[in-house]
Amino acid sequence: MLSPDHEAYLFLRFGPRIDGLGCKSVTDDSLEVELIMPATGESVVVEMQEATDEDNEPYYWGSFQPPIPGQQTEELDLTVTAEDATAHLERRTEPGSMLDSNPEMMATVDESALWDFPLRDYQPGADTNHTIRVAPRMEAEAVANDRFEEAAAIHCGISTTILESPDAVTMTDSLHNASDEDYYDVTFDVDVYDREVTNRRTQDLGAGLFVEILPPTIGIEIEETYGACVDVGIYDSTETVFREVPKADVVVIQNAATEFEDQSFYLVVRNHDFASQGPLSYSVKMEYRPVSGVVKGRLLYRFWEETPWGEREGIFVQGDPPESIVYQRPGDLISDLTQYIPHQLRALNIKGRREHY
Repeated sequence: MLSPDHEAYLFLRFGPRIDGLGCKSVTDDSLEVELIMPATGESVVVEMQEATDEDNEPYYWGSFQPPIPGQQTEELDLTVTAEDATAHLERRTEPGSMLDSNPEMMATVDESALWDFPLRDYQPGADTNHTIRVAPRMEAEAVANDRFEEAAAIHCGISTTILESPDAVTMTDSLHNASDEDYYDVTFDVDVYDREVTNRRTQDLGAGLFVEILPPTIGIEIEETYGACVDVGIYDSTETVFREVPKADVVVIQNAATEFEDQSFYLVVRNHDFASQGPLSYSVKMEYRPVSGVVKGRLLYRFWEETPWGEREGIFVQGDPPESIVYQRPGDLISDLTQYIPHQLRALNIKGRREHY
């Protein structure tokens, strides 16, 4: 998707749909590229230049400023006209030099007609098979959050599901000029076990079973709508910098419950190069994960059928037969480590290791 606030670049290659054959050049006066917005009738002619890549293969490129749509995303219809620069059999009614308007149907030679060898499934003309979407122009946000004092409030509850959690907090915003910075005042809940586990570790349960304890984390995913980069700053509640992350797309804060004992911090999003990138539109997805654990081992299948793992919420089974059991709720993990798993080991007449959890 394009933005009317950003210059766009278009790259084209021409060639047959035959493996092993390279790209083709087109005649200079035949290449025409036009973009039309049906909603308004506005059109943009893109001036293209020829270039070659590292394999000396030809391609064509040009730049243009996308037209400004209305209040919603619009489509641009792309029209490309071109003629092959290499020689074709002139005595054909259609020599085959013009661009095929329907590239899905690969043209072939009718070898039974020995005089002019006509082309089958060939439809010369402009290629109009492609569209490009343009988003509305970015405007300044209605609510200012450009300083610590104006930070927008965000609260992260404890995640209750595995992997892609519906409990994740998602917000969207824009950086509309060179001085714009967006501030968020983040608070989060913690589980009773989250301050006790600060390091990732693996413990041997015996009988080929192991448990990997994972400390609590806050995951932050940042996506810029048009593929540009944003910078992220993390500050504690006293506005002291905790971490700066340039060109960030994912930020993970380990042990947030101990790093931020008051369960709050500031997230700041910046555009590090407005002169080159222009206005940006982004989304932030944030999620708090409490202490979790993974039980795995070669004997897991031995007592799978009689376990409650497949029935409880907050437990994710990987593999069939199971290769590992992921616990999202620390209380379930502690309960099974102290009660259920030792009971199963005794039922199998296998001695487990006594550990303190």
